[in-house]
Amino acid sequence: MGQLTAICEHGYSTPKGCPFCRRQGIAAREDAERQVREHADGVWYHMAEITVKRLATERTCFTADDVLHELNKTAFKTGDNRALGPIMKLAALNGWIKKSDQFTESTNKNKHQSPTRVWESLIFDGRLF
Repeated sequence: MGQLTAICEHGYSTPKGCPFCRRQGIAAREDAERQVREHADGVWYHMAEITVKRLATERTCFTADDVLHELNKTAFKTGDNRALGPIMKLAALNGWIKKSDQFTESTNKNKHQSPTRVWESLIFDGRLF
């Protein structure tokens, strides 16, 4: 039996190789991020930004799970943890953090130890608080 090859609607051998499918995927991801951001509580969103920046000054690297763990110690909650994704992207755009090539098992029980990205701090100052 031969291997099955996925061909996109535009005739490319894979959707990843198709500039049209990639553009559609990027647009869909940005739309989903916008919806999540709009539905996140404004106070939670602001506290999550503060928490990411604080962790970036205190640690050389951390994960989104670490941010959620810190937020869960407070009274600030969100109904959708995916709202943290746009915050991490914003923190990267602000120059606080950058994506590393490393992943670790998630500590979030709802994610069943799936791989989670490790973020590197760009503003770690080495002081102990």
